[in-house]
Amino acid sequence: VSTQSTGDNLSCLPGGVDRERVLEHVARMGQGLRNLPSQFCHSDINEFNVLVDEEGEVGVIDFNDLILAPRVVDVGHCLAYLMGSQGLNTEVGRCILEGYREVIALTPEEEGILYDIIISRFALSCALGQKHIEEGHANDYVVKCVKDNTVVLTGFLDMGRRTFEREVLGR
Repeated sequence: VSTQSTGDNLSCLPGGVDRERVLEHVARMGQGLRNLPSQFCHSDINEFNVLVDEEGEVGVIDFNDLILAPRVVDVGHCLAYLMGSQGLNTEVGRCILEGYREVIALTPEEEGILYDIIISRFALSCALGQKHIEEGHANDYVVKCVKDNTVVLTGFLDMGRRTFEREVLGR
């Protein structure tokens, strides 16, 4: 995960998003990820890419966004998508994280940058979509995603780190 390329791509953030504040989160994420071991990460875990059959067997589809990154990136992206699609419901985030912790414990360093990963993911999505809009290459889906993701990004920024850590991480 390159924070330099992420920062460069944030030049097109939609209006109303505090770019400097977002850049602080990107920098914090970059510092936190620097010394963590990497592995292959799905990078797009959301409610549409997880399948569960009648027997409870779980499968994951859509590996188009596969990346080499610290595992906490996948956890952060999952929290971002699922909390974002549920109105920033911190209970959803807490349940996801508790389930993950039952299998693999995250380190305090990993948990400490989850909020920054979430902010960075939505900011990058908004900025890249906004760039397509400004260049005249966006369809209705991209326009809607930028609008919706900007609302979610602003909501996470308004939520703040303390609330996220208290209600999702249980700190």
